[in-house]
Amino acid sequence: GTDILVVALRKRYGMEVGRFTFYINLVILGVSVFIVGLEGAIYGLVSIFVNGLVLDNVLRSFDRRRQVFVISNRPKDIADFIIRELHRGVTILHGEGGFTHEKRSALLCVLTPRQTMDLKRFLSVNDPKAFMIVSDASEVLGRGFKSWTAL
Repeated sequence: GTDILVVALRKRYGMEVGRFTFYINLVILGVSVFIVGLEGAIYGLVSIFVNGLVLDNVLRSFDRRRQVFVISNRPKDIADFIIRELHRGVTILHGEGGFTHEKRSALLCVLTPRQTMDLKRFLSVNDPKAFMIVSDASEVLGRGFKSWTAL
């Protein structure tokens, strides 16, 4: 019954649904301590905490994205693959190796987990000397992802 309240508060404050649900249920639990006693309230607290974590993880899994950096001597080939095969944008950054002082290019893009696997396969065959860093992106806004107006 608190779902509508949670969605309204999320739009206003930008907090995750599971966390808001936890706080609202915590207030309800605080009131119910007088009805169910302390032991029941402790069980309830554990239950709503786990519920909040699971809810946030499930909702996050629908919008999972990976931030990918690839350092390579073949940035053009990799960028072409990302654009043509994965249908994603890519930014080519120019830098210098801190140890070798050699000029290097780094590619930055945001991909779905499936696209990340496709890129790994491509690199393993076409540029096995490439260096790849993959991290979870907690939120991605802009063209091709979540709209700025959806905030």
